[in-house]
Amino acid sequence: MSTKKKVLICFSAILLIIIIFGYILLFTQETTFSLVSSNVVDDNGFPSLLINFNANNIINVNLISQDNQIFYTDKLYTSQKEILIPISSYRETLSSSNYHLEIFDNSMNKIYNKKYTFQKSNLLITSIEGQWWKENQDYSLIGVIITVKNNGDVPIYPYSIDLTINGKSTSAQVLPTVVLPNDNQLISCYLYIDSISVGEKNCDISIYDKNNEILAESSDSIIPEENVPIQHFSWEYNNKIRKLDIPLPQYLHDYYSDLDRLDINDYGAYIFDPYDDQYLSLVKDLLLSIVGNADDVTKINLIASFVQYLEYQWDDPNDHNYEYPRYPVEILDKQPCDCEDKSILAGNIFMLMGYNISLLDVPYHMAIGVNINQELSKYDYFINEYYYLETTYEDHELGDSSGAWPDIDEVTIYPLTSRPLLHHEWKKAEGVILNGKTDIIKLRLIVENLGTKEANEIRIDGAFYTSAGQKYNLEKSSISTLKPGEKKQINLQLNVPHGKSTILKTQIYMNGILIEEKESETQFS
Repeated sequence: MSTKKKVLICFSAILLIIIIFGYILLFTQETTFSLVSSNVVDDNGFPSLLINFNANNIINVNLISQDNQIFYTDKLYTSQKEILIPISSYRETLSSSNYHLEIFDNSMNKIYNKKYTFQKSNLLITSIEGQWWKENQDYSLIGVIITVKNNGDVPIYPYSIDLTINGKSTSAQVLPTVVLPNDNQLISCYLYIDSISVGEKNCDISIYDKNNEILAESSDSIIPEENVPIQHFSWEYNNKIRKLDIPLPQYLHDYYSDLDRLDINDYGAYIFDPYDDQYLSLVKDLLLSIVGNADDVTKINLIASFVQYLEYQWDDPNDHNYEYPRYPVEILDKQPCDCEDKSILAGNIFMLMGYNISLLDVPYHMAIGVNINQELSKYDYFINEYYYLETTYEDHELGDSSGAWPDIDEVTIYPLTSRPLLHHEWKKAEGVILNGKTDIIKLRLIVENLGTKEANEIRIDGAFYTSAGQKYNLEKSSISTLKPGEKKQINLQLNVPHGKSTILKTQIYMNGILIEEKESETQFS
């Protein structure tokens, strides 16, 4: 045998020994875990345990609830140094509870254990500020801003309040917010109590959590004093100039203007939002006071005329395809608005009036479809027994579809009836590298019901797709029920198919019907 061949065989043998020894080290070395820090945080409405750690190998994480059930489980790889574990449902304030964090190596040998004990919530009301609107000689209370202090060790999610003033009582939902441990926070809600005379008044207030447990109670004196901005509107209807003053609480406007816009085509989501319903009912009543006990068509045409006369402006004058839908409260702040904004405002008011209506999404435009038990002599149905109602251009009455999109097949109908409306977002997508390239995608999703009716039989699919539509490495999860306004977190772990060019897609199904789909911008190979 030549010297060259001997050297080559010897080198190959050494290389093989090194590879084998490396694998032996990988799978036989002792796994170590050390906790760097841990604390309870708010994660977009979910109370969560944030854990920072060091580990030299793959670990398995279990969080055990106080009834000895596995509350959360996950496998973490050496590239991961942080984990966020949800410890309760969306906007749910933790009660007194114990959890055990258990860490296992890849052979499921326990290598770490820690107990977490959370005390009962401790919320203190420090001040109450009324939001006052002067109607004639008396005052109306149209909201409260409450300053609170969290003296506990977990996030607190105020959900609703009971308030009594001057012998009158009401309940209201709190605008979604969180009060972090040792933090002072303002919480706000819209309510309406009228006919309150001048002078100091005693105010009793109770704050409740999601499960209707009392978080805090207080009694304080407040003095009615007008402090809510008034928006003045003037427009023409039936050849007469109409004028209307509408109070617009700043806290309500600020809440909606701070919300992220939804990546969704169904703008019913902006109408189904429940936190402005009481306020918009006031706006509705103020508008209808102009026509008194008129018939339905007259009422609808009045609301339409009000909306049509609002200042129109493209969301982006330089890009007419750009859309920035606004909530009704933002529109009433006299912000320039376009067709979908006007349709959202009109649709919300009509829905509160109890009409059977829909948003009509046509190419480059949006209007309202109205179904009423009254025939219009001058007009025919536009689509599916809906009369067309223009919300953008002035002096268009119910049924007048002149200028509407001519191809009915291109009209999309979004009913504003009681229905679920599912939406999902990717909150975090993390690639795991095991063999020099991305081998695993760990995806955390938030699935939300933005509608007004419970959703059932929800399935979440995640898979990789080629440009030809071939599907690889499908992973599924499910949610049995999701109530209106509720959110659930879903975790998917997907193996990347190598040797193929793919993108990652997630799909939401309800009762077997595809509702929504999202896909990655990144390609995998």
